[in-house]
Amino acid sequence: SRLVGRDPALIRPWIETGLAHAERALALDANNTMALELRGTMRFFSHIQGLENDPARRTQLLPGAVADLERATTLNGAQASAYATLAAVYGATPGKTPDDVYLAARRAYEADEFLANANIVLGRLFNATYDLGQGSSAQSYCNDLRTRFRNDVRAWRCQLYLMTMPNVVEPNVALAWQLADSALARTPAGDVPLAKLTYANIVAAVIARAAAQDSSLADSARRVVQRSQGDGTIDKPRELAMYGAVAMTILGDGDAAIRYLTSYLSGSPQAAAGLRDDPGWWFRPLANRPDWNRLVSRQ
Repeated sequence: SRLVGRDPALIRPWIETGLAHAERALALDANNTMALELRGTMRFFSHIQGLENDPARRTQLLPGAVADLERATTLNGAQASAYATLAAVYGATPGKTPDDVYLAARRAYEADEFLANANIVLGRLFNATYDLGQGSSAQSYCNDLRTRFRNDVRAWRCQLYLMTMPNVVEPNVALAWQLADSALARTPAGDVPLAKLTYANIVAAVIARAAAQDSSLADSARRVVQRSQGDGTIDKPRELAMYGAVAMTILGDGDAAIRYLTSYLSGSPQAAAGLRDDPGWWFRPLANRPDWNRLVSRQ
């Protein structure tokens, strides 16, 4: 299913075949942890690829994937690959937090640090600790990526993201652009258009940090964000606007940040609940504003 490209019509038959095999395996042994892991993985892949046309069945894919993978890891605490997939599933599950993602990814890495997808697991550990604002841990996982997987896009992307964090790495605008280019060079061709704009917004956040020492850079950060927003054809969930809001928040321009977040939530209204429950270190400076409360409460 992963080898046939992005066309749902080509992916669907393989997922349906795989799910049928997993169901037969579980009919023979309901506690077979590999069968549970594989069914959970295929349910999750079906969810993220939007393969299920029946609304009722579609809503059960993600909870089903969580249940399968949690049961597999409960029955076998050393099943590293199941923990690795569970970390990704938690990242897509409403109500789950970066802590949940981190703990699952950490269990995967502890169970087998030489897992075939250890680069992905390390990437998830970096993302989770970054989201939690744990700068020293995020930097440690980024260093592991640089040491073990130097040619992986995650090893370059994490260095760029670290520069947006306070008290971790000093912002260096020229280096940030170089890191963005290095990450882009290692990005699959089909993902380049969106990745290019995403990295530009992250560089804008680095410029915003640098503006604390050189106020003349503030306008530069704004211009980079403005020209890096894309449109609905390239970014349907409007996540580029969220990254723009990060840069504006770092600049201390709360009004602009709220405008970008309004655009983001117009494309991803389901994200409002998560922001309401935990704005994270990115948006915590906005959380006491009345317009923030109106924005995240009306979705």
